[in-house]
Amino acid sequence: MTTKAQNKSAPAETEAPEVTFRHHDNKQNYYTPGIAARLWLSRGFDVLPIQPNSKRIFSGFGQYQNRLRTIAECVHWFGNEHTKNNMAVVCNGEDFIIDFDSFELYAAWAKVADEKFTLSYTEYSPRGVHVFLCGPLPAGLKLISGVEIKRVCLVAPSVVNGVSYESGFGEIFPGELTNCFSSLSALFSPSAAATSPAVARPHNQNDLIADIKSRVLCADVLWKFAPKTYESLRGAGRFRSARCPFHKAGMEVKHSFWIDTELNLWGCHAESIRGDVINLYAKLTGKTNTEAIKDLLFSSTMAGPIRGPK
Repeated sequence: MTTKAQNKSAPAETEAPEVTFRHHDNKQNYYTPGIAARLWLSRGFDVLPIQPNSKRIFSGFGQYQNRLRTIAECVHWFGNEHTKNNMAVVCNGEDFIIDFDSFELYAAWAKVADEKFTLSYTEYSPRGVHVFLCGPLPAGLKLISGVEIKRVCLVAPSVVNGVSYESGFGEIFPGELTNCFSSLSALFSPSAAATSPAVARPHNQNDLIADIKSRVLCADVLWKFAPKTYESLRGAGRFRSARCPFHKAGMEVKHSFWIDTELNLWGCHAESIRGDVINLYAKLTGKTNTEAIKDLLFSSTMAGPIRGPK
């Protein structure tokens, strides 16, 4: 089957790849409503203006009423970078959203589902997770309590009751989705529920990040990805110094790199940079912060004994 996304992205001169994703490349620090609206239009979604700090749609708009379908319309509602209007998107064609009411439900599904589904574009709502997918829904699909299929939902950077929706990671996966839901159903079948341990995970992105920082130390990341820096760690007590892993070979004269073992922070005096364990993992592996968060949550990258400071 050829999907809408494959029609858009497959080069005319070459054969289309087996799986084609719709590109997502945003950084949270400049992800304004105007940029978000343009991005969703480019994905083939329509946009709805939502009243500030709420889920209430402005009068005259809705899934079956008026929608924003052009850049000019979106500029009118979201063009001012200081706008406080929230934003929802409306799916077209075979697009849809899996709405997980809690992070526990999403994390449990992500651990058993095929990676191509868990890598699909994902956002964090104030209480749960939204996974965006494109494909035919299985006939007679029934989902467990706490998981819904939606065609309309609020998106980042909307704010409701003072809590932000967070743009996430990934690209929208188009294709056959039967295994996506069979994995979810198998996970929550009565027999599986009786034998599977409870999943204890945070409910929102702030708790999610705090969870990572409490489990993974900067020294562990150095040990895995910058062993020479780890071996050069010196000092005792709270602060340790080492040769900076970001300097060119032979350019490091002094131990300008440091880690704070109490706050789990790192930095380099010579380059005037600093960050947390997620930033360090991202910088050493060449990934974005959102990719680093996903790696540190769900992959076995940091599996193994905790080394900690020398």
